[in-house]
Amino acid sequence: IHAMDPHDPYLPIAPYDKIFDPPKEQSVRKRIRQNDAGYLNRESFRNSLLPLTDTEVNYLRSYYRGEIRQMDSLFLVFMEMLKNHNLLDDAILCVTADHGEEFGEQGFYQHGINLHEPSVGVPWILVDLNGKHQNLVAERVSTIDVPRTLLNFAGVNSTARFQGMNALTNIPVDRSIFTVVRTGDDLVNSRWRFRSIYKGPRKMIWHSNSTIQGYDLDQNPEETALWKVEGWDALTQSSLDASWKEMGKELKRFVTTTNTLS
Repeated sequence: IHAMDPHDPYLPIAPYDKIFDPPKEQSVRKRIRQNDAGYLNRESFRNSLLPLTDTEVNYLRSYYRGEIRQMDSLFLVFMEMLKNHNLLDDAILCVTADHGEEFGEQGFYQHGINLHEPSVGVPWILVDLNGKHQNLVAERVSTIDVPRTLLNFAGVNSTARFQGMNALTNIPVDRSIFTVVRTGDDLVNSRWRFRSIYKGPRKMIWHSNSTIQGYDLDQNPEETALWKVEGWDALTQSSLDASWKEMGKELKRFVTTTNTLS
Protein backbone atom coordinates (compact mmCIF):
# COMPACT_ATOMS: atom_id res chain seq x y z
CA ILE A 1 0.00 0.00 0.00
CA HIS A 2 1.41 3.38 -0.99
CA ALA A 3 0.38 6.37 1.12
CA MET A 4 1.19 9.80 -0.29
CA ASP A 5 1.29 11.50 3.10
CA PRO A 6 3.29 12.59 4.96
CA HIS A 7 4.47 14.71 2.03
CA ASP A 8 4.64 18.34 1.02
CA PRO A 9 2.51 20.37 0.89
CA TYR A 10 1.75 19.67 4.54
CA LEU A 11 -2.04 19.68 4.87
CA PRO A 12 -3.21 17.56 7.81
CA ILE A 13 -6.92 17.56 8.54
CA ALA A 14 -8.45 18.49 11.91
CA PRO A 15 -7.57 17.77 14.66
CA TYR A 16 -4.07 16.88 13.43
CA ASP A 17 -3.52 20.31 11.88
CA LYS A 18 -3.29 21.90 15.34
CA ILE A 19 -1.96 19.05 17.45
CA PHE A 20 1.62 20.38 17.42
CA ASP A 21 0.64 24.00 18.05
CA PRO A 22 1.81 25.66 14.81
CA PRO A 23 2.54 29.41 14.85
CA LYS A 24 -0.30 31.70 13.90
CA GLU A 25 -0.70 32.19 10.16
CA GLN A 26 -0.29 35.95 10.55
CA SER A 27 3.33 35.38 11.62
CA VAL A 28 4.16 33.50 8.39
CA ARG A 29 4.47 35.07 4.96
CA LYS A 30 1.54 34.22 2.71
CA ARG A 31 3.75 32.71 -0.01
CA ILE A 32 5.14 30.26 2.56
CA ARG A 33 1.60 29.06 3.25
CA GLN A 34 0.70 28.19 -0.34
CA ASN A 35 -0.17 24.60 -1.11
CA ASP A 36 2.14 23.79 -4.04
CA ALA A 37 4.45 20.80 -3.84
CA GLY A 38 8.16 21.57 -3.99
CA TYR A 39 7.74 25.33 -4.46
CA LEU A 40 10.41 26.27 -1.92
CA ASN A 41 13.10 24.69 -4.12
CA ARG A 42 12.19 26.58 -7.29
CA GLU A 43 14.74 29.20 -8.21
CA SER A 44 12.19 32.02 -8.32
CA PHE A 45 11.12 31.25 -4.76
CA ARG A 46 14.58 30.51 -3.43
CA ASN A 47 15.85 33.90 -4.57
CA SER A 48 13.02 35.82 -2.94
CA LEU A 49 11.89 33.74 0.07
CA LEU A 50 14.92 32.06 1.58
CA PRO A 51 16.13 31.76 4.21
CA LEU A 52 12.94 31.18 6.17
CA THR A 53 12.54 32.58 9.64
CA ASP A 54 12.57 30.25 12.66
CA THR A 55 8.83 30.84 13.00
CA GLU A 56 8.21 29.83 9.38
CA VAL A 57 10.31 26.67 9.74
CA ASN A 58 8.37 25.81 12.91
CA TYR A 59 5.13 26.42 11.00
CA LEU A 60 6.05 23.94 8.25
CA ARG A 61 7.47 21.40 10.66
CA SER A 62 4.38 21.49 12.89
CA TYR A 63 2.07 20.70 9.98
CA TYR A 64 4.44 17.99 8.75
CA ARG A 65 4.39 16.36 12.17
CA GLY A 66 0.60 16.66 12.08
CA GLU A 67 0.56 14.68 8.84
CA ILE A 68 2.75 12.01 10.42
CA ARG A 69 0.38 11.68 13.39
CA GLN A 70 -2.59 11.61 11.01
CA MET A 71 -1.01 8.79 8.99
CA ASP A 72 -0.20 6.88 12.20
CA SER A 73 -3.88 7.04 13.15
CA LEU A 74 -5.06 5.89 9.74
CA PHE A 75 -2.51 3.10 9.72
CA LEU A 76 -3.82 1.92 13.09
CA VAL A 77 -7.33 1.71 11.62
CA PHE A 78 -5.95 -0.32 8.73
CA MET A 79 -4.11 -2.71 11.07
CA GLU A 80 -7.22 -3.20 13.20
CA MET A 81 -9.19 -4.04 10.08
CA LEU A 82 -6.63 -6.68 9.13
CA LYS A 83 -6.72 -8.07 12.66
CA ASN A 84 -10.51 -8.27 12.67
CA HIS A 85 -10.36 -10.30 9.45
CA ASN A 86 -7.66 -12.62 10.83
CA LEU A 87 -5.17 -11.41 8.23
CA LEU A 88 -2.34 -10.82 10.68
CA ASP A 89 -1.94 -14.41 11.85
CA ASP A 90 0.89 -15.10 9.44
CA ALA A 91 1.87 -11.62 8.28
CA ILE A 92 5.06 -9.64 7.88
CA LEU A 93 4.84 -5.89 8.30
CA CYS A 94 7.22 -3.70 6.30
CA VAL A 95 7.15 0.09 6.56
CA THR A 96 9.53 2.39 4.71
CA ALA A 97 9.62 5.56 2.60
CA ASP A 98 11.05 6.79 -0.68
CA HIS A 99 12.45 10.03 0.74
CA GLY A 100 12.45 12.34 3.73
CA GLU A 101 11.71 16.04 4.08
CA GLU A 102 14.07 18.96 4.69
CA PHE A 103 13.57 21.98 6.89
CA GLY A 104 16.59 24.12 6.12
CA GLU A 105 19.28 21.83 7.54
CA GLN A 106 21.45 22.41 4.45
CA GLY A 107 19.63 25.48 3.22
CA PHE A 108 17.00 23.44 1.38
CA TYR A 109 13.36 22.62 2.09
CA GLN A 110 10.86 19.90 1.16
CA HIS A 111 12.79 17.37 -1.02
CA GLY A 112 14.02 16.36 -4.44
CA ILE A 113 16.85 18.86 -4.82
CA ASN A 114 19.87 17.22 -3.17
CA LEU A 115 21.21 14.05 -1.53
CA HIS A 116 21.76 15.15 2.06
CA GLU A 117 20.63 12.88 4.90
CA PRO A 118 17.28 14.56 5.71
CA SER A 119 16.16 13.68 2.16
CA VAL A 120 17.68 10.22 1.70
CA GLY A 121 17.79 8.81 5.23
CA VAL A 122 14.48 6.97 5.66
CA PRO A 123 13.15 4.47 8.20
CA TRP A 124 12.74 0.81 7.43
CA ILE A 125 10.72 -1.19 9.94
CA LEU A 126 10.33 -4.91 9.35
CA VAL A 127 8.17 -6.79 11.84
CA ASP A 128 7.36 -10.46 12.12
CA LEU A 129 3.99 -10.24 13.83
CA ASN A 130 4.43 -13.78 15.17
CA GLY A 131 7.55 -12.66 17.02
CA LYS A 132 9.74 -15.39 15.56
CA HIS A 133 12.54 -13.04 14.55
CA GLN A 134 14.07 -10.09 16.36
CA ASN A 135 16.97 -8.23 14.87
CA LEU A 136 18.43 -4.74 14.70
CA VAL A 137 20.49 -4.05 11.60
CA ALA A 138 23.27 -1.61 12.47
CA GLU A 139 24.82 -1.54 9.00
CA ARG A 140 23.69 0.90 6.34
CA VAL A 141 21.16 -0.66 3.98
CA SER A 142 19.19 0.58 0.98
CA THR A 143 15.59 0.45 -0.19
CA ILE A 144 16.79 -1.70 -3.10
CA ASP A 145 17.28 -4.38 -0.42
CA VAL A 146 13.56 -4.52 0.40
CA PRO A 147 12.41 -7.12 -2.21
CA ARG A 148 15.13 -9.68 -1.53
CA THR A 149 14.88 -9.21 2.24
CA LEU A 150 11.11 -9.72 2.24
CA LEU A 151 11.36 -12.88 0.14
CA ASN A 152 14.02 -14.34 2.40
CA PHE A 153 12.14 -13.25 5.51
CA ALA A 154 9.06 -15.06 4.23
CA GLY A 155 11.07 -18.17 3.39
CA VAL A 156 10.46 -17.85 -0.35
CA ASN A 157 13.09 -19.20 -2.73
CA SER A 158 13.22 -17.11 -5.89
CA THR A 159 15.43 -17.03 -8.96
CA ALA A 160 14.39 -13.44 -9.66
CA ARG A 161 17.24 -11.02 -10.25
CA PHE A 162 17.69 -8.22 -7.71
CA GLN A 163 20.34 -5.56 -7.28
CA GLY A 164 19.70 -5.50 -3.53
CA MET A 165 20.79 -7.79 -0.72
CA ASN A 166 19.09 -9.62 2.11
CA ALA A 167 19.49 -7.00 4.84
CA LEU A 168 19.12 -9.63 7.57
CA THR A 169 22.36 -11.36 6.57
CA ASN A 170 25.88 -10.09 7.15
CA ILE A 171 26.26 -6.85 5.18
CA PRO A 172 29.81 -6.39 3.81
CA VAL A 173 31.66 -3.60 5.56
CA ASP A 174 32.99 -2.24 2.27
CA ARG A 175 29.63 -2.32 0.48
CA SER A 176 28.92 0.66 -1.78
CA ILE A 177 25.44 2.21 -1.81
CA PHE A 178 24.41 4.71 -4.47
CA THR A 179 21.82 7.47 -4.62
CA VAL A 180 20.87 9.89 -7.39
CA VAL A 181 18.79 12.98 -8.08
CA ARG A 182 17.70 13.33 -11.69
CA THR A 183 16.63 16.35 -13.72
CA GLY A 184 13.31 14.73 -14.64
CA ASP A 185 11.08 11.69 -14.27
CA ASP A 186 12.29 9.91 -17.43
CA LEU A 187 14.24 6.99 -15.93
CA VAL A 188 16.35 6.39 -19.01
CA ASN A 189 16.91 9.75 -20.70
CA SER A 190 16.93 12.33 -17.91
CA ARG A 191 20.33 13.56 -16.76
CA TRP A 192 21.57 13.36 -13.18
CA ARG A 193 21.84 16.45 -11.00
CA PHE A 194 23.58 14.81 -8.05
CA ARG A 195 25.07 11.36 -7.48
CA SER A 196 26.40 9.99 -4.23
CA ILE A 197 28.13 6.94 -2.87
CA TYR A 198 28.28 5.56 0.67
CA LYS A 199 31.16 3.37 1.72
CA GLY A 200 31.18 2.59 5.43
CA PRO A 201 30.70 5.84 7.36
CA ARG A 202 31.95 7.96 4.47
CA LYS A 203 29.78 9.61 1.88
CA MET A 204 30.62 11.55 -1.24
CA ILE A 205 28.28 13.70 -3.35
CA TRP A 206 29.10 14.59 -6.96
CA HIS A 207 27.40 17.63 -8.45
CA SER A 208 26.73 17.80 -12.17
CA ASN A 209 29.07 20.82 -12.23
CA SER A 210 31.89 18.41 -11.17
CA THR A 211 32.25 19.68 -7.60
CA ILE A 212 32.58 17.03 -4.89
CA GLN A 213 31.51 17.07 -1.24
CA GLY A 214 32.72 14.47 1.23
CA TYR A 215 31.40 13.69 4.72
CA ASP A 216 32.23 11.31 7.54
CA LEU A 217 28.79 10.45 8.91
CA ASP A 218 30.16 8.86 12.07
CA GLN A 219 32.00 12.03 13.01
CA ASN A 220 29.56 14.51 11.51
CA PRO A 221 26.07 13.05 10.87
CA GLU A 222 24.67 16.56 10.31
CA GLU A 223 26.92 16.99 7.24
CA THR A 224 28.02 20.42 8.38
CA ALA A 225 31.78 19.79 8.03
CA LEU A 226 33.40 18.69 4.78
CA TRP A 227 35.74 15.73 4.85
CA LYS A 228 38.83 15.75 2.65
CA VAL A 229 38.25 13.28 -0.18
CA GLU A 230 41.73 13.17 -1.72
CA GLY A 231 42.88 9.59 -2.37
CA TRP A 232 39.32 8.27 -2.12
CA ASP A 233 37.61 10.10 -4.95
CA ALA A 234 39.40 8.42 -7.88
CA LEU A 235 38.54 4.91 -6.68
CA THR A 236 34.94 5.75 -5.83
CA GLN A 237 34.47 7.78 -9.01
CA SER A 238 35.49 4.72 -11.05
CA SER A 239 33.17 2.51 -8.97
CA LEU A 240 30.34 5.01 -9.32
CA ASP A 241 30.73 5.31 -13.08
CA ALA A 242 30.72 1.51 -13.52
CA SER A 243 27.66 1.10 -11.31
CA TRP A 244 25.94 4.00 -13.04
CA LYS A 245 26.34 2.32 -16.43
CA GLU A 246 24.99 -0.95 -15.04
CA MET A 247 22.08 0.90 -13.45
CA GLY A 248 21.28 2.48 -16.82
CA LYS A 249 21.18 -0.96 -18.45
CA GLU A 250 18.85 -2.24 -15.73
CA LEU A 251 16.55 0.75 -16.17
CA LYS A 252 16.36 0.27 -19.93
CA ARG A 253 15.53 -3.43 -19.46
CA PHE A 254 12.87 -2.48 -16.89
CA VAL A 255 11.26 0.15 -19.14
CA THR A 256 11.34 -2.18 -22.16
CA THR A 257 9.77 -5.01 -20.16
CA THR A 258 7.13 -2.70 -18.68
CA ASN A 259 6.18 -1.32 -22.08
CA THR A 260 5.94 -4.86 -23.48
CA LEU A 261 3.67 -5.99 -20.65
CA SER A 262 1.43 -2.94 -20.92
